[in-house]
Amino acid sequence: MSINYDRNARIYDARHGGEIAPHIAQSVIALSELKPGDGLLDLASGTGRGCLGFARQGLLVTATDISAEMLRELMRKSAGLSLQTQLMSAAELGFKDASFDAVSVSRALYLISDWRESLAQMSRVLKPGGAFIHEWGSGSESDVYSQIRAHLRGLLLAAGVEQIFHPGAGTEGEVERELSALGFASVGAVETGPGMSITPRKFIEKITARECSYLWDVSRDIAEPAMEKVWTFARQEFGDMDREIFMPENSFWRVYRRAGERLARL
Repeated sequence: MSINYDRNARIYDARHGGEIAPHIAQSVIALSELKPGDGLLDLASGTGRGCLGFARQGLLVTATDISAEMLRELMRKSAGLSLQTQLMSAAELGFKDASFDAVSVSRALYLISDWRESLAQMSRVLKPGGAFIHEWGSGSESDVYSQIRAHLRGLLLAAGVEQIFHPGAGTEGEVERELSALGFASVGAVETGPGMSITPRKFIEKITARECSYLWDVSRDIAEPAMEKVWTFARQEFGDMDREIFMPENSFWRVYRRAGERLARL
């Protein structure tokens, strides 16, 4: 099961940013040893925050997502680029083995319950020597917004909520262990710095207004008392509710390749 973001397609960019900066895309492509014309499969693309930047650098991008509305917004933004879309689950890729020079996924593996199968599918469709490009983007345990989110998650679990938010990978380290089991090793990272600026107050208000996905499937009789406890926790833990924080405090694009492999150039 993955979260379906159809309802959020029109406002998604306001929270995550519409597109990565050109210099970031260039650095990631250089680290991945890719060149214009190489084929990139982007998983859980959303509105194209990651893959649009790669397409602008000349990669032939195939963007996939389970949300038709997200892909529709992506196509609106990608006019004139070498980019096609496919309505497809990351865990059920309808492509032949060894089809792509690179596979990327940005800020999504924590949302996908069958994320391990998604990584296995990534490995299957990646050419020998191809690069897997990953941005975690969900913050570290020390990030203020991550602590607020974790407290809410605990409250919802204690209240018996079955369909909890963020059903996928718990940490970036968990992803790296799975990649290692698949034979992948890191070849480097590109630091992107802090994410969106916000305050603890504004973040909790966004959750309460159901702008974030955390309470989408939670009844009000559970959500309202849980959010009252979240407010109390945040005031006690962080004090100043109007200080600037970032979502996340820092982020990296990391590039992986199977041990001992390099992309064969024809």
